[in-house]
Amino acid sequence: DFGKRKAFPMRVQHFFASINKAIAELNWKPEYDLISGLKDSFQNDFLASGRDKSEVDFSVDDEILKAV
Repeated sequence: DFGKRKAFPMRVQHFFASINKAIAELNWKPEYDLISGLKDSFQNDFLASGRDKSEVDFSVDDEILKAV
């Protein structure tokens, strides 16, 4: 039992999915390509929030890996 701590892979993070269905069924086109989107997200979300300077707690991951 890990209590209130969340075990991987359910961390607070973005989830990714294919855009193929939106392209096919909605005639949608992405505004950004992968590289420019990742650069924008890194600079304007990750770095801007200061998360690059914060400590990451892997203790729950370590507990799970010990049990495997």
